Amino acid sequence: MPIFRVYLRHPATTAPAWDYAETVVTACAAEAIAHAHAQWSHSRPEVAVPALPHCQTQAIMIETSHLLAASTLSPGQQAAIHELERRVSHLLHDTLHGAFRLVSAPAGLPMPLTEARGWRKGGLSTLDSLLTMAGNSQLTLSSERFSALYQHILRGIAFVWSEQDRAILRREESQASDTLSAVLAASASLRPATIWPADDALQAVFDQLCRRFGAPEALPDSHAALIDALAGYRARAGESYALRRWRGLAQARLDAALNHTQQASADNGGAALAAGGHQPAYLLDTPPATLWTQLCDTHQQVSLPLRLSDFTGEVVTVGLGSGMPFCLRVADVLTLHAGEQHELDLSRYVRADSRVSLTLDWSGVCALRPRPLALDAQARQGWYAREILREVLDLTWQPVSSLKLVNPDFDLNYLFGQGMAFSRLDHWVISQQPTLTLTLDRVDTARLRAELPTGAPARAQVLRLFNLGGGDSGWHVRELHIEGEHARLTLAAPAPDARTPRPAYVLGGVPAFPPLGV
Repeated sequence: MPIFRVYLRHPATTAPAWDYAETVVTACAAEAIAHAHAQWSHSRPEVAVPALPHCQTQAIMIETSHLLAASTLSPGQQAAIHELERRVSHLLHDTLHGAFRLVSAPAGLPMPLTEARGWRKGGLSTLDSLLTMAGNSQLTLSSERFSALYQHILRGIAFVWSEQDRAILRREESQASDTLSAVLAASASLRPATIWPADDALQAVFDQLCRRFGAPEALPDSHAALIDALAGYRARAGESYALRRWRGLAQARLDAALNHTQQASADNGGAALAAGGHQPAYLLDTPPATLWTQLCDTHQQVSLPLRLSDFTGEVVTVGLGSGMPFCLRVADVLTLHAGEQHELDLSRYVRADSRVSLTLDWSGVCALRPRPLALDAQARQGWYAREILREVLDLTWQPVSSLKLVNPDFDLNYLFGQGMAFSRLDHWVISQQPTLTLTLDRVDTARLRAELPTGAPARAQVLRLFNLGGGDSGWHVRELHIEGEHARLTLAAPAPDARTPRPAYVLGGVPAFPPLGV
């Protein structure tokens, strides 16, 4: 993105002197000049700053910025994000455990989440979304599933012996080879000995014992010969027995986690879908019926008001709260699609002295915390085993026996950690579809009336950040009231109705980057 050095002076100031100078990173010279003028005015100098058309200006592109290559959010967009995050955090300070972040999720969250027969598939799949970083460095809900990436990671994990433990196994088992043979012979009660893996048949026996019975010592009395053989092995090679038991328990949990994720069912705690079948389950901290009631409550509300003035060419000055104003291209503030009209922006209706206030209102703001159903201690129910991932993260590069990531297609530095690929929303903040209200003074109301008829289906984008309407949201032009050159325009969606399911708006939430944190 270009870097401009901008100079401004009063009409009475004699060249080559300048009254104000600033370095601005922005897309074009006109936007840089408008931004510098707004900053100069906000600094409240002793001599009043004239309107931009009366100033003498110069903008020199000094270089192209590489610092912003990873983040294309403009200062104005960043200010809007910060302000909305601050307001949501204040509203839900007793509910959220962690820093709220704005997240782009144009499709929303299908509501209600459940029906009488179970989960609505769209809702559960959305809660199972991965987080990703969009091209403008904004967090976005991915179309990829968190449970799917988790499953792929599990497939790339294996238990790896350290050299020290391998030496223990070789030494002890060479001294007690007869007890190994006895265990393998007695294991025919589990399965025919001929199909045990040839490379490490003894470990395969331990893995099977842990998978079927929970531990070797839990064998039922019907396997008396195997119980006696294991006791003999344990007496002669105690450390090896402990190592193989440990590896068997780890492998059993890994196998259960993978199987329950791949083949969710009622038996392993899978979530029943209303349309039939099962998916990996999530537990909600708020019952779906309570969540629906909260979503319908219009008193729980957050707003983002913008003040637009000094329309100069393609650029407008934007005020937000008590912060310093910033400048944006008019087309980047608001674009509209209504009825048969294609993309419209405010430049069609305003002039230099127009004044516009734009307010986004989110009603029914509430939070939910869907948590992956943890694999229980017996590895019978649940699918999510955070402790496996933590062991992989901590010990893959350590010279100790452990579960390790062995798939060369995965990179631990890419998978795990703040901002990395394995991520999800720990808390979700949702609302009704937002209402957009525009109050316009000194504008072309005749064109407004012609292009934005009441009742027309609509969609909009505000600040290139907030996508409103479209799909099955029901968003439309609710009201257009005109008096002379003054107009009030409201675009909104119908109130939530369980008989007509519509998606809730996803404001964002608290990101999680497991296995760190939660």
